Parts: sequence; structure tokens; C-alpha cells
Amino acid sequence: MDSPRDGERQLILDLRDPLECEAEPLALYWPGVPSFRLDFGSVLSGPTELPNDRALLCVCTSGALSEVAAALLRSSGLEASSYPGGVLALRRARERRYCAELPRPLDAKAEFLRRSLRHPGIRVVSLEGSRLEVRGTLGQQEWEALWEALLEALLAGDDKDRLSAQD
Repeated sequence: MDSPRDGERQLILDLRDPLECEAEPLALYWPGVPSFRLDFGSVLSGPTELPNDRALLCVCTSGALSEVAAALLRSSGLEASSYPGGVLALRRARERRYCAELPRPLDAKAEFLRRSLRHPGIRVVSLEGSRLEVRGTLGQQEWEALWEALLEALLAGDDKDRLSAQD
């Protein structure tokens, strides 16, 4: 199992550091698929309370630890696999980048932008002068809706037609 499949009973084992898990939850890439953070040392000492009635998908940052963990879990009789390349490969495969050019720098409103762009599909928001960059798994329609709402909030009364958003 290289990635969660619809209708299959499975559990994702997230082997990353707790801070990495918090900063980039796997639900960003696989919404609705249950995940569980597991310390790699726990896998080395033997699977204790892992379910044996569902497939396990091990995920780490680069894929190396998850490959070892999946092999150890399989040797214990569990159905386990690893996501090749880890979260780095997952990010490359699923993440989109959206850019928007504002007519003037908005440094004073940078925090407002970050708060306004909170969305489960957004991983990174950056602002350099008048250039806004958003990275995440949100789709084109979601981005356009967020962009329109942001413009309404930022530029109430300004000429919105002077702004452009590009994919």
C-alpha cells in the first residue's frame, strides 16, 4: 500500500518528530484518513498496541525510517508498508503553489494575511513586499475563493481590478 485507498481499513503511522507532525499534519495530504504518531523507538522495541485488523502505512520525513519500520512490523505479522520518499515526496507530488501580486507592499498587514489565510490545505504563507506566495494542497477553486475574500477584507473601497492573481 503506497498511499491510502478509499474504502480500505487502514491507519497511517507517522514516525516524524512531534513538532514536524504539528507543523505539517498528514491530514493535509490525506484528509479523513486516521493517523497516529508513533516513536520509531517503539517500533524497534516491538509493536505493542497496534491494530492487526487494518493495513498500516508508515510515513517519515524522507522514507528511510518508515521503510525500516514497515519491514519490522511485517516481521511481526502485521500488514505494513512505507510511503516511498516520505513526506518530502508526498509534498512534491501533492502540493501546489499560488502567487498573487499586490499593487503595493503590505508589510504592516503581513500578520493579517497569515491569519486570513488559515486553511487546512495551506502549509506555508509568505509575503515579500507586494508578492504573496501560498503553498499547500488546496485546489484552484479554493484558492480563488480565499483570494477574493482576502481582497474584500484588505481592499474595501480600493480598486480590486488593479490586482492580479496567478497560479
